[in-house]
Amino acid sequence: MKRRIPSNRANFLVKRPSSDRVARILSENYSVLKRRLGVGTGGNYLSMSYEDMFHNALLYTIQDVRAADLPTDSQILKYFEYRYRSIVMEITKDSQLITHTTYADNKQTKEDPEE
Repeated sequence: MKRRIPSNRANFLVKRPSSDRVARILSENYSVLKRRLGVGTGGNYLSMSYEDMFHNALLYTIQDVRAADLPTDSQILKYFEYRYRSIVMEITKDSQLITHTTYADNKQTKEDPEE
């Protein structure tokens, strides 16, 4: 089975209107969110660091209609955390499709019928 990486992985929406309210809430809580989510500068997953993924999640959430429809600030922040974790999972899993190394211990060998 050949593994395939999604050809166009963009975690932000192109040509979508953004919500000024969601952008304001996320900008006011930017430092808190980075600290809480443990966003570092390390990592190389499809040429993206965790900070790149964090900023993709910011863009996605600002442009997401579901986030704009949430009534409270805390719900928007919770939705952002959910969106960030899902983007990190998608990108790291896609990255594993490229860098996966099959070791001899992981391969199932064919049994010899004469034994």
